[in-house]
Amino acid sequence: MRRKSKSGKTTPIETKQLQDPEHFVTSQLDVDGVNDYIRLLRSPFKIFWLNIFIGVARGLGFTVGTAVVLAIVYKLLKHMISMNIPYITEMLREFLETIQPVTGGSPGF
Repeated sequence: MRRKSKSGKTTPIETKQLQDPEHFVTSQLDVDGVNDYIRLLRSPFKIFWLNIFIGVARGLGFTVGTAVVLAIVYKLLKHMISMNIPYITEMLREFLETIQPVTGGSPGF
């Protein structure tokens, strides 16, 4: 099927695509980055180091993210204790006193 421009004629680019479909397909694969992907798949050494780098990055991201979330939770617990809500404050104090020997520090309230 031929596409036509607004004037009703086939454009030069479309004519070239219809005349040489192999060139069009290879140029599209090059634009999409498939050639780079195939080149990467043919090099097991590059794949190995790429996977090592990705694993280290994920591990560091997980560690930093966990530390941030735990710090936020800790600050929220301390804030809730300072609000002096009757039952919740006692439960949180007991919880933080239980954690104190594990962390080796004072709970800070």
